[in-house]
Amino acid sequence: MAACYIVAYGAISVPAVAAGFTVSRLGAVRTFQVHGAGIVVVSLVTLVVARSARSRMIYL
Repeated sequence: MAACYIVAYGAISVPAVAAGFTVSRLGAVRTFQVHGAGIVVVSLVTLVVARSARSRMIYL
């Protein structure tokens, strides 16, 4: 159970810390755009992987 909390905390805190470092170089608006695009890319990759895994499932 602790592993779930560690993964969840990392999934939330790592992008936030990265945004904090990035905002001083790119500005708030550009940082928001870059991180938003990253979320879109990760979501699309997850969709493709999930659909390909589902198509390979064997139903008994």
